[in-house]
Amino acid sequence: MEIIKVYGNGNPAFVYVAKIGDNENHLIELVESKDPYRNEKDKYVFNISTQIGCPVGCKMCDTGKKYYRNLSTYEILEEISFLLNRKYPDGRINTKKFKIHFARMGEPALNNNVLDVLVKLPNIIKRPFIPCIATTAPRNCKKFFNELLGIKNSIYTGGYFQLQFSINSTDESTRDKLMPIDKFSLEEISDFGEKWFRERDRKMDLNFACSTDSEIDIDILKNIFDPKKFLVKLTPINETFSSKENDLVSLFEYDNNTIAENIAKDLRKYGFEVIISISTPEELENHSSCGQAVLNYNISKSRFVYVEE
Repeated sequence: MEIIKVYGNGNPAFVYVAKIGDNENHLIELVESKDPYRNEKDKYVFNISTQIGCPVGCKMCDTGKKYYRNLSTYEILEEISFLLNRKYPDGRINTKKFKIHFARMGEPALNNNVLDVLVKLPNIIKRPFIPCIATTAPRNCKKFFNELLGIKNSIYTGGYFQLQFSINSTDESTRDKLMPIDKFSLEEISDFGEKWFRERDRKMDLNFACSTDSEIDIDILKNIFDPKKFLVKLTPINETFSSKENDLVSLFEYDNNTIAENIAKDLRKYGFEVIISISTPEELENHSSCGQAVLNYNISKSRFVYVEE
């Protein structure tokens, strides 16, 4: 792995573009960041890639322009080792909450090497940490999720695992347009959540990247999902190449989140915990959305984006 470009100054993030192997088109992103509203001694996050490109093709995501291949176990661990050595060269991770998100480039459930990484990580990171899998829940990955459940129950107990489902709408036809892959229905996600959740586990995230086309039907959510086991996360649609190409307009913005607050207020009436997560202007400037950094790097070098091999 070779770091070929760095965006940001660490406040709140560094976004790295890395080349994998000798192929000039095999580029990934990895990120280290703090919460812009908290001290990094309280929380610090690594965000890593699991694939080179992504086969899902979500309409708001620049990663799905092209898919090359899965990253190997070694390549994923190399990302994490690079970030660990850069941020914590003495090996002391001096933050209360340390998280590793498998959520930058790629759909982690389509790469079984992610499971191997999760098994190996506790031998590398000698302190409690929270891995996070963010997924569209592809339907052909039931075996992956069942194995992930076993790993969580045997290694990451007591709330030391986070599972996030990209929902984006309560209308299934809209979900199919936004995430064009055969995936779990809302009912199937809820059924899996019933198997997943144990006492003291972290609630599973139902993530909505909210466009003006998205439907967030609170009646559907409260009838399908148990607020004791699921929380709702509301994020805007950031302006990416893909979101502009697909005419996706965000339902709310950094400086005007009234709509999000009103949705959250209604959800909380039914017992849902709600997180409103909006990228700061600094994060947007540093290509906070998946695939943006690689795409901007290619454009800056006047390279044809995602050349066929």
